[in-house]
Amino acid sequence: MLHHRASTSLIATAALAAGLVAVPAWAEPEAMPPAEILDGTDPSVREGDEARPSGTDAALVQEAHRQLESKLDDSSRVEVSSEGGIVTLTGEVDSAEDKARAEEIVNDIGGVDRIQNDIRVLSEPPIG
Repeated sequence: MLHHRASTSLIATAALAAGLVAVPAWAEPEAMPPAEILDGTDPSVREGDEARPSGTDAALVQEAHRQLESKLDDSSRVEVSSEGGIVTLTGEVDSAEDKARAEEIVNDIGGVDRIQNDIRVLSEPPIG
């Protein structure tokens, strides 16, 4: 004789297979976005597409790094962190224009509520 738990599981499985019980939408595998979309590595998403990260802080940081690498000449010295949708930029850039551009790039990412731009501008040569 089957244990009660095992028999209940078999009955539930049979009911699902027969279509007698509906599976909630959140439990359907196709209802979840692919991991590539959540982590920003989806090859079908091109630069400028409206697809945005899921809004979690980790996804925001990853997307910010990806966008900065593709749109800012030297993003290697820029660090990104996020807490509750507030993204903090730190590090160094060569010009005030690069600092402003970094903020502009990150501001275009969906899910970013606010930006704290603490990037330091390295000394610029005098003009003239």
